[in-house]
Amino acid sequence: MLLIVDLNLIICSPNPPPSPYNFHFFCTFLSIYLYIWIFFCNFVRLYHCVLTHRIYAHAPTYLLMPDKTTVHIVPDPRKSELVNATYGIIGCMQQVHNQLGPGLPEYIYQEALAIELAANGFTAHKEMQFHPVFRGKLMDAYLKMDLVVESTVGNVIIECKALTQLTEREHYQTFGYLRATGWPIALLVNFGTSPKARIERYYNDHGTICVF
Repeated sequence: MLLIVDLNLIICSPNPPPSPYNFHFFCTFLSIYLYIWIFFCNFVRLYHCVLTHRIYAHAPTYLLMPDKTTVHIVPDPRKSELVNATYGIIGCMQQVHNQLGPGLPEYIYQEALAIELAANGFTAHKEMQFHPVFRGKLMDAYLKMDLVVESTVGNVIIECKALTQLTEREHYQTFGYLRATGWPIALLVNFGTSPKARIERYYNDHGTICVF
C-alpha cells in the first residue's frame, strides 16, 4: 500500500524526477540507426551488383532473366534512329490492343495486327518462313515468324503473344530469331496485359542483343 502511495506521489508531483530514458533522445537515436542500416544495405547491394557484372563501367547492361543473360543498352545516337523506325509499328500494336483488349487467342491479334499494319501503309509478311544456314549449307528446316515488317533500317521481326506474363521461353525465341536471321530489329508484344500491350524492343548488333 505504501508503494502505491509513493508511486502516485511521484506521478502527480508537479516536478517529477527526470527520466534517464528521454523519449526525444530515443527517437533521435533510432532514426540515426535506421539511416546507417539503410546505407549499409544499399552499399552491400551495389557491391554485389558489381561482383555479378550487373553494372559495367564502359558498357552498361541490365539483368534480363534469372540465368544472368544480359542485354546491352543501345547508345543514344543509334537509339533515336531505331525508335523512329518502329514508332508507327508500335502505334499499330497499341491500336489493336485498344480495339480488342486482352483475353483473345494469339492468332487473332496476329491477324488483326497484319490488317492494321497494311491499313497504315506498312509492308508486312505474315508467318514468314526463313531457312537458317548451318556450316555454309541452307537447311531444309525453317523458322516461321508471326510477322515481318519492312522498315528503313531493315526487316523488323514481330512476335505476338497473349499471356499474363512473358517468360524466358518467349525471350529466347525472339533472340534466336534475331541471331538466326541476322535482321536488325525484333518487337516482342504481349497482348495479354492491361491496360496496354507490353512491347519489348530489341536490336541485333552483330550478334549482340541490345534493348532500345
